[in-house]
Amino acid sequence: MIYPRTVVATPVVLVVLEYFVLKTSYSGIIYGILAGSTISVAMAGLVVIYGVWQTKNRAQESSFSSKFASHPASDGTMLNESPHGDSLPKLEGRPPISRQSMARAIEAFKIQIPKKVNGPFIKLDMNDRGMTVRENTFSPASVYIGPDAFSSWALLGSTLAHEIEVHCRQNFLSIHFQSLAGIDSVGTAEREAYAYELTNANRFGLSNFDRSLIQSTSAYYYPERDNAFFARLIPIRTWLNAMAANALISSKF
Repeated sequence: MIYPRTVVATPVVLVVLEYFVLKTSYSGIIYGILAGSTISVAMAGLVVIYGVWQTKNRAQESSFSSKFASHPASDGTMLNESPHGDSLPKLEGRPPISRQSMARAIEAFKIQIPKKVNGPFIKLDMNDRGMTVRENTFSPASVYIGPDAFSSWALLGSTLAHEIEVHCRQNFLSIHFQSLAGIDSVGTAEREAYAYELTNANRFGLSNFDRSLIQSTSAYYYPERDNAFFARLIPIRTWLNAMAANALISSKF
């Protein structure tokens, strides 16, 4: 789960600064606002495009990660092997709720932690398995893991990968701008993370129950939705089609 706490500066501050400090005329302020708005929209568009490009790259990386081979150990737990053939530590029983368990899971499943990431931390009062937070757009991501993630080593590793390998690499600024435009960017980001868990299910040794739980959670809380941005264009398109039809009828008479 992601929580982008993005702070956006208001144009009112710029207007007050221009008028009272720089003594700019009203026409200059208007032209400045128009120019600034155009630049802001262009920059937001570039950020969104870059975010989409990053998502596609992560999808390709996910398909590579799914090639991890896994086979049951003698005691029923999963003993993983990387594409290089090196065996990972065998994990037995239920993991204690501790930072040591998270460190061991990160090592065992070779979870790649990006730079400038705080945590993971344990949050005992959290209902979700995991949560990734950024205080603002450019601050490091902070990862929190809840007690439910410690029900098994497999689910703990899958949860850590969900937060660290996916959410911490997502472009929160792009998600924010898309959300402002009415695009279901948060839902898309979550669906990507849950799909990553399912793609890497063999890597973590997820049980059929855990796989079903992850799939149903994604479908229930983050179903595919029509983007509100494109939905707003439907009345305009209907109006244009009606005008075109009226013009065609008028031309026949």
